[in-house]
Amino acid sequence: MESDPTVSYLVSAGVISNANVEATVETYLTAPDQGFVPLGMGYQVDIAAAIAAHAYATKVLKTKVPGRNATRTAVRRSTLTARTLPR
Repeated sequence: MESDPTVSYLVSAGVISNANVEATVETYLTAPDQGFVPLGMGYQVDIAAAIAAHAYATKVLKTKVPGRNATRTAVRRSTLTARTLPR
């Protein structure tokens, strides 16, 4: 396994589930000032850094009033490409 796998890699490897990803997205949508968010099975992700590093997510979240679905999609996409850290 990779030393610093992406969330997408962990999902495809069956280490974490899509439900774990959705819980992380919900955590961000509920409290956007979160830093590191638990991702299940001993991993965590820096959600704010993931969004900042993702061009689409940054663009969507900087619009005046992004729709709920656009926001969810942007956060999910950035979460899937994020590198994880052990907790």
